[in-house]
Amino acid sequence: MTTVSMNFKADKDTKLKFDKVANQLGISSSALLNLFVTRVARDEAIPFKVEVTPDKSMTLDDESLTEMVKVMAIEKGLIPDDGTEITDVDKYFKGLGY
Repeated sequence: MTTVSMNFKADKDTKLKFDKVANQLGISSSALLNLFVTRVARDEAIPFKVEVTPDKSMTLDDESLTEMVKVMAIEKGLIPDDGTEITDVDKYFKGLGY
């Protein structure tokens, strides 16, 4: 088996924490990274859940928030996708009997 090098950058604190975890597992940081790379290659997937964490400082206008609520309600099957434009979420749901 021919080996190759893979290089990437991480901030210092993250690397120190990563090294600590690897040490606690009784393996080197390189071995731990190799486990991850091997698993991704084998499964063709990331071996843990990856989520987008919203920026808490980001604010949305009322129109955007209303549209997001509408889309989520349609996706959850709570309301039909009838193409109705919703300008007041509370009023719309009250009209549906919620």
